[in-house]
Amino acid sequence: MKTEINILYETIFVIFCVFLIAFLWSDDALLFVVSLLVCSIALCIWHREKNELLLFIMGAIFGPVVEVICIYSGAWSYSNPSFLGIPLWLPIAWGYAVVYLKGIHENILSVKK
Repeated sequence: MKTEINILYETIFVIFCVFLIAFLWSDDALLFVVSLLVCSIALCIWHREKNELLLFIMGAIFGPVVEVICIYSGAWSYSNPSFLGIPLWLPIAWGYAVVYLKGIHENILSVKK
């Protein structure tokens, strides 16, 4: 039961983060600071393992690299870019998305057992 509760809480948290992006996207610096704070808290609550921090960093690097390549090839663009065509907060979102999906995957596997 604890696993299902963790999945629920973290999913609600991710939905909250999506709303933060939807409402704060026009203030890139504020959204960056809020995202960094909120994701740091979430990492401390749900993802305390060292390998999860490494996974966050890898997602925060490789996700935006792919985004920049796609932006410069003309596939899409952001309405409020700050650096290399992407918003400042995007690496944080990518990093946490990777960690969240890994955690959800592991929790779903443990529920099935």
